[in-house]
Amino acid sequence: MSEQNSAPKVIATWIGALTQGGVLLSEAEAGRKVASLFVGEDTIARLRKHFVEAPPEVVRRERKAAVEACIWMAAADRVVTKEERTLMLDIVKGSGLPEEDRITLAVGIDDPPPLSDIDKRIACPELRELLLALAWELALADGVLHRQEQSFLDGLVKRFGVAPARAAEIVAAVQEMSPKA
Repeated sequence: MSEQNSAPKVIATWIGALTQGGVLLSEAEAGRKVASLFVGEDTIARLRKHFVEAPPEVVRRERKAAVEACIWMAAADRVVTKEERTLMLDIVKGSGLPEEDRITLAVGIDDPPPLSDIDKRIACPELRELLLALAWELALADGVLHRQEQSFLDGLVKRFGVAPARAAEIVAAVQEMSPKA
């Protein structure tokens, strides 16, 4: 399997680990390693602590918003490929969210939900950084960064309030590991 073809599997692994309450399970070891390379071990440790300590309604809200951000990234270039759709369905299925949320999110793959309040629904800075890294990884998974994807990514940086220097670090880490076009 080429690096490019394995990217969705690795992405699914670490977003799957993220959506499982922030507790990175042993089968998600490859995903944990990729995520820690992108945002650092300290960020992953703080994220895990956040999900353990946060009230259930906060965990649910942030999980759902994280999956919605992934759906938006997959649709940013206005074309959701069969592989992207399958990946998004896998992410939704493995989210650990209640069935009604999973149904809404699955429908959202074809009709993405509004993200206007994502900065309010995702308050955890570590989750914001990880989602920024994931969005970049999804954008680069096909080896091409489309103009619409760049606009979406720029908007996420602003909405999440990630400092430009930190955003640049995350982008550089993702680009270093991503397949080249």
